[in-house]
Order: sequence, then C-alpha cells, then structure tokens
Amino acid sequence: MDSEQNATEPPYDPICRTRQAPYAYEILQNLDTTGILLFAMLTFMTLISLLVFLEEAYYMYRKLPSIKSSLIIWINSGAMMIATTSCFGMWIPRSTMFTDFTASVFLAILVHKFQLMLVNECGGRREFIRKFRDRKLQISTGPFCCCCLCLPHTAINRKTLFILKLGTFQFAFLRPVLMFLAVVLWTNGTYMIGNSSLDSATMWINVAIAIMTITALWAVGVMFNLVKNTLNDKNIVPKFAVYQFTVILSQLQTAVINVLGTIGIIGCEPPLPGPSRASYMNQQLLIMEMFLVTVICRVLYRRRYDDKNLLENQETNDNCKALEDGPQDLDITGILLFAILTFMTLVSLLVFLEEAYYMYRKIPNPKNSIIIWINAGAMMIATTSCFGMWIPRSTMFTDFTASVFLAVLIHKFQLMLVNECGGRREFLSTFGDTKLKISTGPFCCCCLCLPHKDINRKTLFILKLGTFQFAFLRPVLMFLAVVLWTNGTYMIGNSSAEKATIWINIGVGITTITALWAVGIMFNLVKDNLKEKNIIGKFAVYQFTVILSQLQTSIINILGTTGVISCVPPLPGPSRASYMNQQLLIMEMFLVTVICRVLYRRRYDDKNLLENQETNDNLRNSMMHLNGKALEDGPQSV
Repeated sequence: MDSEQNATEPPYDPICRTRQAPYAYEILQNLDTTGILLFAMLTFMTLISLLVFLEEAYYMYRKLPSIKSSLIIWINSGAMMIATTSCFGMWIPRSTMFTDFTASVFLAILVHKFQLMLVNECGGRREFIRKFRDRKLQISTGPFCCCCLCLPHTAINRKTLFILKLGTFQFAFLRPVLMFLAVVLWTNGTYMIGNSSLDSATMWINVAIAIMTITALWAVGVMFNLVKNTLNDKNIVPKFAVYQFTVILSQLQTAVINVLGTIGIIGCEPPLPGPSRASYMNQQLLIMEMFLVTVICRVLYRRRYDDKNLLENQETNDNCKALEDGPQDLDITGILLFAILTFMTLVSLLVFLEEAYYMYRKIPNPKNSIIIWINAGAMMIATTSCFGMWIPRSTMFTDFTASVFLAVLIHKFQLMLVNECGGRREFLSTFGDTKLKISTGPFCCCCLCLPHKDINRKTLFILKLGTFQFAFLRPVLMFLAVVLWTNGTYMIGNSSAEKATIWINIGVGITTITALWAVGIMFNLVKDNLKEKNIIGKFAVYQFTVILSQLQTSIINILGTTGVISCVPPLPGPSRASYMNQQLLIMEMFLVTVICRVLYRRRYDDKNLLENQETNDNLRNSMMHLNGKALEDGPQSV
C-alpha cells in the first residue's frame, strides 16, 4: 500500500507523506489572486443561499399553516445547509469530517421530512388512506427493488403507511447516532476516513449507513410513485427531481470524489494532500450546485402559494405588448441574481485593471498594449452585457459596442501572433521558406485543392488586411445601423429584403468570416513555434470569446424572434432572449477574464523581472556616467 502511495504522490514532500489536511492559515498563505477571487465568490454564493432561504422561510411562516410551513422550511433548508457546511470545510480543511457529518445528518432528516410532505399534500394521514385505500401499492421500485417485478402489490392501510414512514424515520434517527459513534471512535483512532480494512470500524459504519440510506430512498420512491398523479398540479414531479438531485450530489458525488482522492487518482498538490484536495474540490462544487438548488427550490415551493399568480394569465397579453424600462418588477431572487451578476462584472473589471497595470509595468510598449487590448475583450463584453441587463432598452447599443470592441480584438490577436514571433522582420525570416496553407476554417477548411502560398511581405500584408477590414468596417456598419434605426429602416429581427437589416447583417457576416479565416491561417502557421508561450490555450480562449459573443448571441436572438423563447411579462420574447443572453455572457466572460489572467500572466514573471532589472541598471549606469562627466568638466560646462 505504501509503495502505491509513493507512486502516486511525490515522496519528497512531507505533506504528501503525512496526508494530513492543512490549517486554514496555510491555505490562505498559498492563495493567489485567482484563488482569493474564487473563495470570495463561493463565500458570497453561500451567503446568498442563506439569505434566499431566510426570506423563503419567513414567507412560508406567514402564508402557510404551521405543520405544512415547518415541513417546507425543512426541505428548503437542505441545500442551504449543505452549502454552508461546505463553505466552512473549504475555509478550514481540517474540519471537513465534521462539516460532512453535519450535512449528512441534516440530509437524513430532510429525506424523512420530504416523505411527510407527500402525505401532508394529500390532506394528512386520514385523507391519504381514504384516497388510496382502493389501490394497490407497488413496492418494486428503486433504488434496489426496481428489477423485482415479482414482488406482490400491497394494500394501502394504516400499517402500510406506518412501515413506509418507518423506512425514512430509521434513517433520520440512526444516521445521527452512527455519526456520533464515528466521531467518538475517531478520537480513539478506530474510525479513519478512507480506511476500508475489516479491523477498522469505518467499513462497518459505512455499510450500515449505505443500507439505511437505500431503505429510506426506497420508502420515499414507493410513496412518490403512488401520489405523483394526484399531486401533479402541485409541481410534485420537479420537487421530487430536485430532492433526488440534492441527495445524489451530496452523497454519491461526495463518495466518488473522496474515493478518487483516497486511491490517489486525485493526487497531492501542496499544501493539500490527495484526500484533502478531493474534499476541497467537492466542497467548491457543492457550494455552486446547492446555490442553484436553493434558487430552484424557491421557485418551486413559492409559486403555488402566491395570490398574485391567479391574475397573471389575465394580464399576459397586455403585458407582452410593452417592455418595461427597468428591473422594477424584480422579486427577491431576481434582485439577488442581478446583484451576483453585477458583482461578477465588477470583479472582471478589477481583474482586468490589475492585469493591465501589471502588463504596463513588466512588458515593453508595443507588446503590452496588444495584450491589454486582448485581455480587455471579455471584460468589455461583460460590462456592456451588464448595462443591457439593467437597462433593457439599451440592448442594441450595448451589443453594438461589444461587437465593435470584438472586431478590434480580433485584429489585435493577429498582431500579437506576429509580435510573439519577434516582429514583422523576424516573422518573415523564420517562415520565409515555409508554404502557407490557406485551406483552413471557417470557410476554406474543405478546399484542400487550394494552392499553398509563399510567405513574403505581400502575403503578410494580405493576412493583416483580412482582420483590419473587420476592425474598420464593423464600426462603420454599426454606426450606419444606428443611423438607419432612428429612421425606422433598420430593425433587429426584421429579415425582409426591403429593410436594411438583412443587408447589414450579411455584410457583417462576410467581414467576420474573412477576419476569422485570416487569424486561423496565421495561427496554423505559428502554433508549433509558439507552443512554449501557451499560444494554443490563448487561441482556444480567443475562439471561445468569439463564439460566445457572436454565435451564441445570434442563436438566442433568433429563438426570441421566432417565438421559441416566448413572452414572460414584463419582457416580450425578443427582449427576454437578449436578457437571457446577457446574463449568460456575464458569467461566461467572468470565467474568460480569470483564464486570460492565468494564460497571459504566467510567462512574463521571471524573464521580464530580469529585463526590467537590466534596464534599470543600464539607466543607473548611464546617469552615473553623466554625473561623473559633469563633475570632471566642472562649472565651465554649465
């Protein structure tokens, strides 16, 4: 066993040998800017989950009877509790066992409460038996009886209902008992996470927990199959799906990732040994997943208790005729979503400003301006999308601004490829004897018969012209579109030949494809020479940005124009499509901004520090030489 561990983890690092989780201060000391931002975002998402739950609990407490409100509050608190314990485990890695135990105990009670909610939604125990007493109970269901079709159907009575409730109650009762026993045995060294030997109590406790879990899930599954048709109008199917999603993520996902860490597939990366790193990854995933579950639970459990929803269908047609000027109809969830997306935009802006300042200090002038332009692309798209999200009527102008900025970015990326090769002269010297392959994407990839061209000044000029025309013509066409829009000649979504919209869009499409083709040709030429400069990763992120900001936007806008994305007051279909696209772009460009910082930052650290040190030394020597010469010449030279 020791030899296997030594094969998977570096033997020279004491952390990897001891396999002990680090202290919180060790984690904080090893965090870089990206890690700090990630921790801040995940902690903020946990806080939002807590606030959403508290608002939902207060609403349920006011609107629903006591028994029903307590059940729904318990169920809604599950995702929030898992996210909170995961957040504590992320900040304090040595507390992982206790935070996982707390979350698992809470989940056991949640499973029992969900089953009680099914009975309560049918009107209580007596009404439940009255409704289903003439039906037979099918017990051949998941997770372990789904293949046993020969099992008999059982009559539904008080005894049957008691047995089903007992199936979940034993889980809610025995899971905390076993967790307490595990903690007590852990203090004695008898219980150790990851130890599957028969001599340890870990194996037997885990087997008992697995049996109890499957029994409880089976009892809930049997009851759900019985009542799902009766409770279909109460959104019981999606509620059950979210409940299962929570159980699977918090139990199965955690178990799989922990096993991968124990056997060494997730290896040691100081200050985190393999098992701790696996838990660390799982906690971060759970925070994001449970944040989504919290928001979804709020929608599912809130909707049918709103009195306002009874009047919505009568007002839909009137509301779809007009678009509101701002987010005045937002509920608590909408406000929180807007706050998170605005915060992500602000973080993207701050990351870019820090990166721009770093590049300005560390890299020579022509190169730093190009890299700053490229890094600004994702930030600019996120910022314009944020403005469009808050002010829906500005969408056309924000989209135009982002597209113009993207056109300049594509030209700058091509210039960076030439600059990374040493400039125009060095580029021609390096590739002068190479043939240029022009059969590449996006529209010549199938034309293998196209001839290969010599690389000279004329060829390089034509390739640069391919992106420059896009950087020049795209702003011109966008300005023309705005001018025609004021006259009613340009209308987004109008594809008739009588309007200018179709012709401007065709012009934009041709110029875009030409520019992407020119960049693709140059990338295929230089990618082998620039591998050590992460050029493949940089090109992948560049393409990702272009596809998301152009292709994704076009597809979603078409879905809105054709009615696939329909009206939801106060947003008509096309505006709702733009609204969804802007929210997606903010999240996507936030990720692109962070990735760009990693890709463009890494290779300039050591080398450029030496370059700047040599420059400063040369300047210092020059000043000393001038000062010495001035002293020798004396005051006569003044």
